Amino acid sequence: MVNWKEGIYPFKNFTEELAQEWIKVGFNKKETREWLESGLQPTEARFAQWLRDIKKVDAEWFLDEGDEDELKREYNDCLKNNKDSNEKLLLSDNWKNIHPKFAELWHGKTYQERWEGIGLTYEEAKEWVNAGLEIEKPRFANHLKQKGYIPGQLPTP
Repeated sequence: MVNWKEGIYPFKNFTEELAQEWIKVGFNKKETREWLESGLQPTEARFAQWLRDIKKVDAEWFLDEGDEDELKREYNDCLKNNKDSNEKLLLSDNWKNIHPKFAELWHGKTYQERWEGIGLTYEEAKEWVNAGLEIEKPRFANHLKQKGYIPGQLPTP
């Protein structure tokens, strides 16, 4: 159970469900506080995720320089259209939800890019990692997949 509710702003009316939503899209309590103090509402975790991951801005920029109305219009258009691959929101496919290391660089590429680069999907990566395969082993996961193994059938040494 995660409960960030406090008797004071910005977490005064926070629920466990709201905290889980912010955690789900990759924010900790400190980062969530920064976004809430920048003017976002507790229900806008996914908008904050879009700002961070797609627009590449932080809460401070949003507070000082962001045009909230324009950014929300752009966000809503992106949700409706979702046609430009560079603007697609991977809201349920946030690789860091599988493991934070997916966002880390290794020899110039993130682990996510390495898994995707050999043709493994988010769901496949999630299944293999949850089954115990190391994040550093996307080629091994692909090899197992090609040999017909499924994550629940990981061979033991």
